[in-house]
Amino acid sequence: MPGIQEESMESERIKGQHPNGQLMVLGSSWSALALNSLTSLVRKQGDRKPKAASAMAAILITSFSIVRRHFYEIFLSIHRVLAVMVVTATWIHVPGKLVSIPTIYLLVACCLWASLHLLRTCQILYRNVRNWGPSCTVSIESLPDAYQVRAKISRPWKYRAGQYVYLCVPRASYSSFFQSHPYMVAWWYPYDKDQDIVVFIIQRQKGFSQSLPSSSNSSQSTELRAMIEGPYGKEIHLDEYGTLLENFHNYDAKARRIVLFWQVDSEEHLQWVEQWMTDLLEQDSEYVLDIRLFVTGNYITNGAEHGKVGRVGRHDRIIVNYRGLDVENLIRSEIEGRKGRSVISLCVNSYVGEQVREAVRQMLDKDIYLKELPFHPL
Repeated sequence: MPGIQEESMESERIKGQHPNGQLMVLGSSWSALALNSLTSLVRKQGDRKPKAASAMAAILITSFSIVRRHFYEIFLSIHRVLAVMVVTATWIHVPGKLVSIPTIYLLVACCLWASLHLLRTCQILYRNVRNWGPSCTVSIESLPDAYQVRAKISRPWKYRAGQYVYLCVPRASYSSFFQSHPYMVAWWYPYDKDQDIVVFIIQRQKGFSQSLPSSSNSSQSTELRAMIEGPYGKEIHLDEYGTLLENFHNYDAKARRIVLFWQVDSEEHLQWVEQWMTDLLEQDSEYVLDIRLFVTGNYITNGAEHGKVGRVGRHDRIIVNYRGLDVENLIRSEIEGRKGRSVISLCVNSYVGEQVREAVRQMLDKDIYLKELPFHPL
């Protein structure tokens, strides 16, 4: 479900797209650029360079995905310190000439790093400061196992499907000022002539999301100062396809048929976007959109049990299946007999994603395309 993020997944999905990730890239570049000179110096001077060598080894070890996914903030801080250690140690032990090749490598890398961070700082200030004061606030409402976060944006941008931003709420906890987490935009709407509201659905996890203060009443939601960085992400263009199978987002699609399959662990989770789905169906006067929900547990509807099928929403257009997704049969039933190009847009866990990819591989004779969003649940 786009816009519903799990905190521990953030780093692996976005490496190389966010300025924080630039440190990892530049740190690796520093190591690669200085490796030749550092290696020769170590050979000549024995074990006088253990700190730089150890720092480079630590950068490699801490760059593994398991570290980034589960300890992202720690990884980021450690990576910065290690990168500085590598550059400093290399600078101290390169030949004394300022115009030597190793020195030029280091200067170019440092200047590039400084320029990128300067641009990033300017972007953050532009997005969050107006009339010489902070302008971005968020209101937080509690949902079943999640939060609805509504950010008031004073400098709107051109919103597109597939975009995500980094959100920092300094007053959420003592350490929140140093944390910035990526969340996909669920939807947006105008607030007044100068401001928009951008909405995120954040699933409760350990760490940052656990510390978010909230209210169970939308009219009394908690409002805090925040910082937005972004947007990032690549827009997904879907207007050239006839049939679209997706896991829901704000697509500007001109398809003849759009089918949403959304699987949830608890029926309560349907409340996250219940009103939004109803609004979409009200706008769908040509009956292009077909919504099918799959609930795997924690049923709350009277009489609901595994294997049953129900209908809800206006004109009973939302089909609720009290079972898991049967990926292969669902895809085949939608693709078979369809004319024109078809696309499957994914925001699923790795297990379901592999099932979808296998089903698509068995249908290569069809004019079918597969697109995956950069975020997906664990």
